[in-house]
Amino acid sequence: MKKLFGSCPECEKQELFMTEYKCLKILMEAKNWIVCKNCDYVIQIEKLKNNLCCV
Repeated sequence: MKKLFGSCPECEKQELFMTEYKCLKILMEAKNWIVCKNCDYVIQIEKLKNNLCCV
């Protein structure tokens, strides 16, 4: 896991990590997630990218 510099949107603590789950290749490839160790917040990176907005 890699630690990220950012605040969790749920508990606002800087406990975010990026992790990767290896899945069966037949069903899906590896999926990347952002996880908060403090409050168990989880979001898939692809979904997070869709929610980002540049100003």
